[in-house]
Amino acid sequence: MKSRSSMGFGIAVIIALIAVTAFMASQIDTTSAEVADGAMSLTVPDGTCAGTTCAVAPGADFTIDIGLDAVPENGYILVQTWIDYGSDLVYNPAAAAADEISWPDCVTAVAVRDQLAATGVNHGCLSGLIPPLLASMYTGTFASLAFTCSASDSTTEVVLVPVGDDVALTNGTAIKDINNKEFVPAITNVTINCGAGGGDTPVPTTPPVATTPPAATDTPQPTDTPQPTDTPVPPDELCGDLNKDGGVDSRDALWVLWFVAGLVSELDNDGDVNGDGSVTAVDASLILQAEAGLVETPCA
Repeated sequence: MKSRSSMGFGIAVIIALIAVTAFMASQIDTTSAEVADGAMSLTVPDGTCAGTTCAVAPGADFTIDIGLDAVPENGYILVQTWIDYGSDLVYNPAAAAADEISWPDCVTAVAVRDQLAATGVNHGCLSGLIPPLLASMYTGTFASLAFTCSASDSTTEVVLVPVGDDVALTNGTAIKDINNKEFVPAITNVTINCGAGGGDTPVPTTPPVATTPPAATDTPQPTDTPQPTDTPVPPDELCGDLNKDGGVDSRDALWVLWFVAGLVSELDNDGDVNGDGSVTAVDASLILQAEAGLVETPCA
């Protein structure tokens, strides 16, 4: 477990986070997301663009902006996004989620980012810590993400994946209004051509010639297979390490809180660090206290 000499979030913020979690858990709207009241788009400010197609030099760095173009008329308290950027682009994450989020009403203490798929990254933020949360009316750039184009010509459609998608699930793109009602915004995606863009992959007209492997000979079997006396715990099973980054810190506590509030549907690792049979804000508090050095470990 990572140890830190600083007080981290501190007791006041722990209490505030627990308070907002309790509020969100009691107010969560479990109805399905509605397609309405909002629009979001992907743009490339430093690319050469024609409509929704942008050209970037091979191997060049560039930025994709996630824009909030229209928002619910009564304001909103939560924005979350899921970008699928394909296998030809390289995502260059900033040091922290808050460094990428431009929404001025985002409270950075609850800004989250996670690489939940090989080519997908999730961002989210709330407009407050303690209810009533601020009703934001901001339109403009929600977040800016840094990428590098492939070294060879390629074409990639970068997609804002909506909430409810088979991969993104509840972590997909959505907005929640001040009544905690969830909306799927209208989405405009962008296509990135690195260089001249990629062409269709040619399909071979002649199938490869199959070869017959040589007949197997008798393979001697070991008589005794030594068994390890202790099975080491893999790093991704570290107790309290919800985002599997090899340490236990405030980011893991935030994922516990978002899970308790219903903002994420599942956790990669078990968030029940105190072993009482359920995942609650108490588990998040123990993780934060461990990071601040108030307890040696959050785990029972």
